[in-house]
Amino acid sequence: ADVRGLVRVGTPCSDEVENPGYASTDFGVSKLSPDETLIAVEAYYYLDSGYVLSTVVYDVAGERLAIFDDVWAPTWTPDGQLLLTGNGFHLVDRDLSSLRRIDGGQLVGPLNNPAVHPSGERMVFEYNQQIWEMNLDGDELHEVVTAGRELRFPTYSPDADTIVYLARSDQEYYDVAFYFTDLDTGESSTVDLAGVLSPSTDPTIVPNGPLSWSD
Repeated sequence: ADVRGLVRVGTPCSDEVENPGYASTDFGVSKLSPDETLIAVEAYYYLDSGYVLSTVVYDVAGERLAIFDDVWAPTWTPDGQLLLTGNGFHLVDRDLSSLRRIDGGQLVGPLNNPAVHPSGERMVFEYNQQIWEMNLDGDELHEVVTAGRELRFPTYSPDADTIVYLARSDQEYYDVAFYFTDLDTGESSTVDLAGVLSPSTDPTIVPNGPLSWSD
């Protein structure tokens, strides 16, 4: 959708994308570049050994410009660089010709759902089911929030003072609350949605990610 709220098709239908597997290609998370000219989208398909993930970049006319294998969860920096998740984090060259790893090999294990700070200098992300932060040059890697729950989909507030995320225990099937952590004080708070969105009455309406803020 553009700034006027008008919706148009921006990519081919996922099942039109050929793959060597035995089922149609599916699309996952998609992100529009800050200048609204490029669309980065997860594409995945299934082989006998499991599913294969990649990220495909289209222009808004639907022409495929690049594909990057074994990376996912695309997002954009404020200055228009594409950030991808895989074996570590990677930034894509501006001409979409190649990608480079930016975490210096520090990160080994489950990574997902990065969100870039409004300054473009650092990011928060899921790492081993907790929330971590790191500069985009690989420095100052540290854990931001630790809890006895699976923490997911962190993102910064527009003023960058707070992060919001979802948290779910092993006993919970649905997310029922938003969690907020003040980055200066480390204090956390919760907005409980159980009374508003009840999975028992309407299991199709539950909070899920990725999360984003309005202006």
